[in-house]
Amino acid sequence: MIELPTSGSLNIAGEEIVGASKQTLRMLRPKVQIVFQNPEEALNPYLSAGETLRRPIMRLLDLSRPEADERVAALLQAVGLPAEMARRLPGQLSGGQKQRVAIARAFAPNPHLLIADEPVPSLDVSVQASILNLLVELQAPQGNATLFISHDLAVVGYLADEVAVMYRGQFMETGPVEAVFRPPYHPYTEVLLSSVPIIGAGKQEMARAGAEERPEPPGELTGCPFHTRCPRFLGKICVEEVPPWRVDEESGKAVFCHIPLEELREAQAPQAPLRPGRDAPPGGGEEGRR
Repeated sequence: MIELPTSGSLNIAGEEIVGASKQTLRMLRPKVQIVFQNPEEALNPYLSAGETLRRPIMRLLDLSRPEADERVAALLQAVGLPAEMARRLPGQLSGGQKQRVAIARAFAPNPHLLIADEPVPSLDVSVQASILNLLVELQAPQGNATLFISHDLAVVGYLADEVAVMYRGQFMETGPVEAVFRPPYHPYTEVLLSSVPIIGAGKQEMARAGAEERPEPPGELTGCPFHTRCPRFLGKICVEEVPPWRVDEESGKAVFCHIPLEELREAQAPQAPLRPGRDAPPGGGEEGRR
């Protein structure tokens, strides 16, 4: 583990990770892979793209060198890179090519779960679109689950089926992406969506006011984590009491808030669609379309 957990539990593929033995963690490595945010730092500058892909294949799948080389060629083809790229060092690749190699490395051991931590913000907008399309194209035949972490709600709306909106490490609203985004119930989700540029979408004054950055008191907050910035602040109850989870049976989403669902629902005006079609990813353009 990169970081040791301070509390709670983490279960992957039926195995508890917190406190797990080295043998259990070794068994799970092929099943969970990560695509990091910055491809410049994700790749070893002294290893060629081919060696970067070959190592996890041989170590995690226990394949021979010839078998691994065949899989390297197939992976490069899958991420849209020519076979000769296998001989190049990271310094000889563009930012988009480096991220494609990083994605190929993550898919190399056929993971059950792919964690993509802000994998596109450091790339040019047109390259971002092609990388997002690549993730969609690779996921279908692999049949893996992807945990996509991002501050860009337009990207989340394009990729996700289920979404969880977090603030200070606490889930605020969860559910199917269309239900969470159209319309948002939790005030924090509303604030986030108010900052997304959507053609023809009205912006509520309340949401804009809530989006203003205000200093928060030091130390751990009590009650609702969002109460210092919430534009629908109710007073003492928000400061002192942890909100309940309110489940909307109709839409399937859940909201961490003291405000009753009926009031949250009535407060929200219909939103313009945030989620673009799969053939038009955020920052699209011809290079970004499949």
